[in-house]
Amino acid sequence: MEIIEIECGDCRGTGLYSGMCEGPGLAVVCLRCEGTGCQKLRITRFTKRKAKSGIRTVRQSRGSFIGTGVGATGKEITYKEFSQSPQPLKLFDN
Repeated sequence: MEIIEIECGDCRGTGLYSGMCEGPGLAVVCLRCEGTGCQKLRITRFTKRKAKSGIRTVRQSRGSFIGTGVGATGKEITYKEFSQSPQPLKLFDN
């Protein structure tokens, strides 16, 4: 795991926050970055797609929002076909 520093998204790198509750000309120390202006992001660099055990078949995802539907859709392929395919995978016709 690697740690990189990124600009704080809450204060936009200033270390200070001024929003709804602070009056004109007043700021508070940013709670997320504690005034540093940056956040430490822990990352694991991607090297290759990993294997997933116990999977026999793969289908396209319908989505992640209940209002538009969730679950699988489209044609089914074997896990072997999926693992040998290039990325990004767009094999499915809906």
